Amino acid sequence: MTDITFIFQEKSLIGIEAKGHSGYSEKGSDIVCASISTLMYTLIYGLTGIEEIPSVMAEINDKENLIRASWLKKFTSKTKILTRAIEKSFRQLALKYPDYVKISEVYI
Repeated sequence: MTDITFIFQEKSLIGIEAKGHSGYSEKGSDIVCASISTLMYTLIYGLTGIEEIPSVMAEINDKENLIRASWLKKFTSKTKILTRAIEKSFRQLALKYPDYVKISEVYI
C-alpha cells in the first residue's frame, strides 16, 4: 500500500509525501504507483519549474519508494490551484483504489 500524507500548517497545504509500493501490480506495470509518481512529479515540476518557488524541497528515494515535496506557506494563487488539484487527485485515487492507497493528514 502507498501512504499519501498531506502536511498542513494553519489549514494551508505545505507538503505531500508518498511512500511505499501500492501492490496493485508488479513494479514496472503498476498503474496506481505510476499515477502517484506522475502526480508527485507534476507537483514538483509545477512548483519549481513553472512557478519557480525557491523554497520547494523535494526528496526522491527509489530504494525506499519515497517521494516528498514541501514548500513554504506563502505562495501565489496559481500555486494554491496547483496544490489543491494535486491533493484532490490523490483523494480521488484513494477512493478508487482504497486497498492500495491510504490518505493521512498531519497538522503542524
